[in-house]
Amino acid sequence: MTIKYRLGLDVGTASIGAAAVSLDKDGQPDALIWHHVRIFSEPNEPGQGGLVSKKAGRRKARMQRRQIDRRASRLRRIANLANLLGLKREEIAPDDGSTLPYLRAQAATGRIELGDLLRVFLRLSKRRGYKGEFKAKKKGEVAEGSSELNLTMRAIATERGIVLKDENDTGITLGQYLLHRMESGLPTKLKVKEISDEPKSKKSEDANAPKNLYALRKMVEHEFNTIWDTQAKHHDILNGTHDRKSIREHFHEALFYQRPLKSAADLVAQCGLEPTLPRAPRAQMSFQRFRIEKTLADLRWGAGKRAEPIRPDQKRVIRNLLDHNDKVKFEDIYEALENAECAKPQGKGLNLDRASREELLGNSTLAALRKLDRHSSKKHPERAANLEQAFRALNEKTQIAVINFLAEIGSPEQLDDPEWHTSFVKRDGKPRQFSEPLISFVNCIKEHDNFDRLSKMDFDGGRASYSVKALNNLADWLAGRTKLAG
Repeated sequence: MTIKYRLGLDVGTASIGAAAVSLDKDGQPDALIWHHVRIFSEPNEPGQGGLVSKKAGRRKARMQRRQIDRRASRLRRIANLANLLGLKREEIAPDDGSTLPYLRAQAATGRIELGDLLRVFLRLSKRRGYKGEFKAKKKGEVAEGSSELNLTMRAIATERGIVLKDENDTGITLGQYLLHRMESGLPTKLKVKEISDEPKSKKSEDANAPKNLYALRKMVEHEFNTIWDTQAKHHDILNGTHDRKSIREHFHEALFYQRPLKSAADLVAQCGLEPTLPRAPRAQMSFQRFRIEKTLADLRWGAGKRAEPIRPDQKRVIRNLLDHNDKVKFEDIYEALENAECAKPQGKGLNLDRASREELLGNSTLAALRKLDRHSSKKHPERAANLEQAFRALNEKTQIAVINFLAEIGSPEQLDDPEWHTSFVKRDGKPRQFSEPLISFVNCIKEHDNFDRLSKMDFDGGRASYSVKALNNLADWLAGRTKLAG
């Protein structure tokens, strides 16, 4: 006999569950006809800090392979440009690299041969530096390491009598600093050890060990430009063009081309009510409004059969409280209602007011912006930005786009580059276009000391079950403004 059934699977990291239910003639679940569960050990392995996922090792190896492949691709591309310098790759004598530190430092101030110049560019392409910039006093391994490198280079330049133009001028190139390290008996590798190479208990044992330093991409680009300007005075071929582009542009693109960042929007699940639209981040204003309206729809005076509905004037007062606060205590609600001359019924309280729940959730998105504003006003009032006012001034479309964008970025470090808005592409590979108001607001919020992922800035994390459009429709229906179709 043929049975129509539906199979459900629950696949986890340490268990698998399956259940089958039979379907009636209308295709609806009828009875549970089979189920099975298998539980097994987590896929972990021993590590220095305890158990770690087996995925961590595979992920690290995969990232290393990608870095090696991309570095090899840059080296091949630069080697293929040798003919633009009048060189033949096969005729360039092999070199053990022992003279490269001297050649790299000399190239910034004096003449070197074109073959040596190509070797220097090949070396630059291997370690291009961290692409991005950091705010002043930014905490973190890379931020602190790059700041210390900058200060050290400026100190060396001052000792040599070099006049520094401004606070960003290091006075010497990265190659000249690396030569100074080598002559001082220090390794030329700036990152001398991996942070995770040793247990935490042993990391602070050798206080005299050299610290990790990190070069920023702009340092390497500055060195490239300095070397090219210097060598162009001695080699006329460097001032030429090829395929309507200067030779300098060809080499710069080969060294510093950055793969654009793809949007994560395609990875978001679809809305259950609007299948063509993605689920909205919970930080969206539409979700905040939906949650408030749903809370208002659930409120009653008292409980059970004798419960009384909330009057419209009372709803307006509570709605206003929730919209201007992330959390509102019930006692504050009762006080606000009394002040508005629409007090609660005698002897009754709200049905959600119980021992396990002391408050109602409000608009956490605006509350998070206000919290950032308070921090700015307290720590650095001279450059504080009114983020809440700036966000409210955006039109609804831009507000949606801002929250979507901030929810999609994988790491806040993706916005360290001042030209971050040129680094993202759509699914088809075409550059993403951002509106000027969006760019302006993101530039404003990313300069905040506490800028991070949304959830770490006290915005609601995760995604709602519905899209922005569906949430707005549901909120309107709950508020009694519209009727839902179907």
